[in-house]
Amino acid sequence: MRTILLTLFMAVVSTAFESHGASLDSLRAVLGQRSRYVDLKQRDLRKLKTQLHNADTPQEELLILNSICREYSTFQFDSAMVYVDKMADIAERNNARDYMERASIHKAFLLTTSGLFHEAIQTLDNVNRKNLPQSLLNDYFTAYEWAYGMLAEYSARSEYSDGYYEKEKAYQDSIISVLKPQSSECYYWQAEKAYRAEKFNDAKSLYLRSLKDTPKNERRYAQVAFGLALTELSLGDSSAYRNWLIEAAISDQICPLKENLAIQELALELSNDSNPDLETANDFLHVALEDAMFYGNRLRLIEVSRKIPDIVRSYEIQLQRSNRNKSIVIYCMTAFALLLVIAAFVVTREHRKLTASRKGLQQANEELKNANARIKSTNTKLEATIAEVKNQKLVTENCITLFMELTAAYINKLNVFQATVQRKIKANQVEELRRYSNPSRMTDAEAKEFFINFDQAFLKAFPGFIDKFNALLAEDKRIVLNEGELMNIDLRIFALIRLGIKDSSKIAVLLNYSPQTIYNHRSTIKGYAINKDTFESDVIHLN
Repeated sequence: MRTILLTLFMAVVSTAFESHGASLDSLRAVLGQRSRYVDLKQRDLRKLKTQLHNADTPQEELLILNSICREYSTFQFDSAMVYVDKMADIAERNNARDYMERASIHKAFLLTTSGLFHEAIQTLDNVNRKNLPQSLLNDYFTAYEWAYGMLAEYSARSEYSDGYYEKEKAYQDSIISVLKPQSSECYYWQAEKAYRAEKFNDAKSLYLRSLKDTPKNERRYAQVAFGLALTELSLGDSSAYRNWLIEAAISDQICPLKENLAIQELALELSNDSNPDLETANDFLHVALEDAMFYGNRLRLIEVSRKIPDIVRSYEIQLQRSNRNKSIVIYCMTAFALLLVIAAFVVTREHRKLTASRKGLQQANEELKNANARIKSTNTKLEATIAEVKNQKLVTENCITLFMELTAAYINKLNVFQATVQRKIKANQVEELRRYSNPSRMTDAEAKEFFINFDQAFLKAFPGFIDKFNALLAEDKRIVLNEGELMNIDLRIFALIRLGIKDSSKIAVLLNYSPQTIYNHRSTIKGYAINKDTFESDVIHLN
């Protein structure tokens, strides 16, 4: 489960890093999960201890003890020493020579880590090199390289340091000789050797090859990332230096390794920056101190304590700069306050004058506003009256036009009738004249002609009459004209009502129907109306 969780987490983190590079926010996110990683580590250790308790043979005990020692070697110093001694004791009692040597190599690593370099070298010198199995040679040479490398670092610029560096490089060659060529670990040690030889471009290339096949939740990743950070610093790329320190610090935390260095260096880098982030530097140094105390490494505690004064000094410099800036700000604010007092006095005096004039102006504005409102109301009424007058004028004009057109049509008809009568009289066609002038009702042709003339004249005077009339009827009872029809009898009846002819008898005469027929049609259409009580009144008021 721990492996699955770490693999999923690292897949997400790695994707983010490949796209955007390591960031302080990424490290903060990982630090927020520190206790969870520690719990997973301790759970794995408890599982190993349970297996040790249930072991049936000394060989099985030694195999499990070797795993426990490896887990504790970078996690908790005192516990690691306890299990190394236990492993040595069981190996000695059972004459297991290879595990006795393994215990000595483990112990040498721990002694070096705690700063007991000569004791570590003495422990390794007591190991019988000739009897070591091939599988232990890498660990054996690595323990020597670690001891002499740390001795060289802590005796830097002394008369002994060069000799220690030479031995460190010699053991690096020994390590490379027993590793599988082109393996991740082999690339790492070749990069370490190139870095010591100040071949920084070669070292960078080799580190990157090693990193390619190294998971982020393994100790090797943190070692390679830290090596890359130092290499980038030597090449003058401070941005890459910081990014690789962040990568190494993240790997340290998710492994988790309490024996670490990257986060200390990162804290120092942040505090020495041209724009220092001292709060973050302090937080990271606090994490490093907690890790060193958890591990129980006195040497790391000393290293952290040495770096605290640098951050404190940076704090003091920033505080002095801040205080100086605050003094400048205070002086500026004081001067500004005096200017504000003077300005306030001037503004108050002008405000009083302005208030007095504003009151008079406000009163005049109110009067003007009221006058404008009255004018606006009058204009609205006037516009309505003008619109109504225009409408009435238009209706009047249309009615006059309708009257004139119908009158003209009937004058013409009378003229034709008179001419026909005179012609019949001259021709002595008395009987035919009597038949021609006697009918009491119009012929179908005459009625049709009359209706066409009436329809055209009325619709010219009231062009929207049919649509407006239909709007007064229920939707399913509206009048639909046949093709070619201008109006039907129903529309003509109510057209005459619109013109003011309300008497059914008069309408019957005009339309050549009986009064009863006209009455029936009026009643039927009125029954279709939406508002039956006001229907005919609504028709009269149609425009």
